[in-house]
Amino acid sequence: MSGTPGGAGRSSGGLRGASRAQSETIGVVLILGMVVLGMTAVIGFGSQALDATEQRSEVANAEQAMAQFDSKAAQVALGDSTVQSVPLGRSDGRYSVESSAGHITITHANYNGGTDDDGDSIDDGSGDDDRELYTGDFGAVVYEDSDTEIAYQGGGVWRRSEGTRVKGNDASSGTPTGVITPSANHFTRVFPSGGTNQNPIEQGNIIITVESKYCEGWEQYFDERTGGQIDPCSGGDVVRVTLTTLGPQGQFEMLDDDNTESHPVRGLDGHTLNSYEITLRPIERGNPLASLDWSMYIETGSNSGLEFNVRKKSGNPSCGDPVVLSVYYSEDGQQYQGWQNDDAVKIQCLDYDGDGNDEKQIRIDFLDNTVSMDDTSLSARNTVRFNPGSHESSPVFDEHASDPGAAVGPTESLELLTQHYFALLGPEFEIRVDDGNNGNAISEGDSSYEISYTSNSVVRYLHVTDNRIDVKFE
Repeated sequence: MSGTPGGAGRSSGGLRGASRAQSETIGVVLILGMVVLGMTAVIGFGSQALDATEQRSEVANAEQAMAQFDSKAAQVALGDSTVQSVPLGRSDGRYSVESSAGHITITHANYNGGTDDDGDSIDDGSGDDDRELYTGDFGAVVYEDSDTEIAYQGGGVWRRSEGTRVKGNDASSGTPTGVITPSANHFTRVFPSGGTNQNPIEQGNIIITVESKYCEGWEQYFDERTGGQIDPCSGGDVVRVTLTTLGPQGQFEMLDDDNTESHPVRGLDGHTLNSYEITLRPIERGNPLASLDWSMYIETGSNSGLEFNVRKKSGNPSCGDPVVLSVYYSEDGQQYQGWQNDDAVKIQCLDYDGDGNDEKQIRIDFLDNTVSMDDTSLSARNTVRFNPGSHESSPVFDEHASDPGAAVGPTESLELLTQHYFALLGPEFEIRVDDGNNGNAISEGDSSYEISYTSNSVVRYLHVTDNRIDVKFE
């Protein structure tokens, strides 16, 4: 299969013949990615340059006519016109309209960020954490000539060679003109629609399932344009794409330290953190910071992952005293990279609750490039979650475009370490917290964290409308 689906502008690419039955895109199909717009709306923009040199002239003319039909249909579907006529040119082939030529289902799986207990990504009714946003049939306008079909379906133009012939409920040959008009109640807003069906989408996945005899064309489009995970046609007529949603961003109450809560990060690619900081406030009794030993961590396997640990430096720490910040990273659970600073982060005393008395807090901005971390070995007292094994000194940071591309150390900024390790763990992981000393130091309910990042590989804003048109030939 060849040919390149278009995007929201114009693109070019050629079509090549094939010896087996297949379908491929000729025109622009949909807008997908950060915004999924008009999935069911039979809407496209522009047209793809057609390579007609290897096609019979009548088929080539039909391809161009269908591309024009695509543009005119979009005008009617979007409400910019009440009627459009498209001369389809003279041909010995046959044009037809098929009212039910495929099916599409859009599901928001695990929409509430729950545990997805059934794991089936299907809306099973009340109480399920998978929500079906839309399901409906596709129509198609089809041109047939010998063993070739050119079809307009779902906002795109598709070509199928040696495929099953189509029989429609309206047909014409000779020199037909396609007349496009809006259907009764032709516009329905599907998403966003109020309640919990709102943008931005921050939980779960969007799953788009298309059943069509032009399945391989849809698969090619999804593969080249969406960046989603594809379940291919594999000889059948159903293709599915799973689009990852962006994890929650902003400021949040600190996670509980009993391993029941986590913060999902999805779609993080490269050094794309915009903010990542924590504010820790102690339990208000005695001097809880005397037992300070607290960690925020990402676990990827047995003794492997990333841990930021904060512990007291000595004695009963008070206002202005420093705390020890340690960073542990291990890919295999055996060898680890260790970093530490015992002077940059200090205990602040502020009246943050407005009671007239100062309270202690510890604030760490992990993207502060003025905080220098020393490359050093760590012991079990520098971690809560992991047990340091063999220390790897002067590790090489060269996996990402923003990395130094060489061995690092003996000191590096906290910002570089955070960006680098998060990028290594991405695009998806869960952040959790743990508190040593039986949780006697930090009050998670009074503490907070903030995280934000950018991503080009997730869907955050979803716009789905159902726009229906009527087509007849004159």
